[in-house]
Amino acid sequence: MVKKYKLIARIILLLIVQFNYAQVGIGTTNPQATLHVQGNVRVTNTNNTTTSTQLLGNCAQGDITSIKVGDGLLLKDNELTASGTGTPTKYKIANISIVTSAPNQNFDNVNLDLSGVNSDIVIFRMGPLHNYTISGISGGTDGRHLIIYNSSAVNLTINSMSSLTPANNIDTLGSSTSTSGVGTIEFVYDGTLSKWIVINIRN
Repeated sequence: MVKKYKLIARIILLLIVQFNYAQVGIGTTNPQATLHVQGNVRVTNTNNTTTSTQLLGNCAQGDITSIKVGDGLLLKDNELTASGTGTPTKYKIANISIVTSAPNQNFDNVNLDLSGVNSDIVIFRMGPLHNYTISGISGGTDGRHLIIYNSSAVNLTINSMSSLTPANNIDTLGSSTSTSGVGTIEFVYDGTLSKWIVINIRN
């Protein structure tokens, strides 16, 4: 009788273990998760009065995961908008040494190490002693955004389409442009046309 009870206890324990670690497959005989559905899923009669707090998506393997709502987006009243009060974009700043030995020195193919240590830098602070000119910036990739901040009282001039390396050219959409002392010049790289485009200048 004791042996019989021990056998029953072992069977019950085995069933409990299998139940706890069971994987259910719908449309598949080889489930890879607790619930694995091979095919379309339809959910109806959802309660849309409950406020959602996160989004869901699936990876390449089909696993459903939560998706973080990024900066500048707002999930409110079950609606995702781009006009929310998210954290503003933060631009990283780096100091770049530009040494001028004489006024109006021209710097062509300026290397900002955009694909290296400064790959995540947007604002590049420069402050030489003399007026200076930039004719080209190396390392441009499609959509790359950068801002040169001229932090000294000297003038920064951007020569338009005059780099010795065509892919490093800067198009000011006109003649050369300059800051009047302290100011910023904003650029975006056009990978199709292989050149930088000046999109903004502030003094």
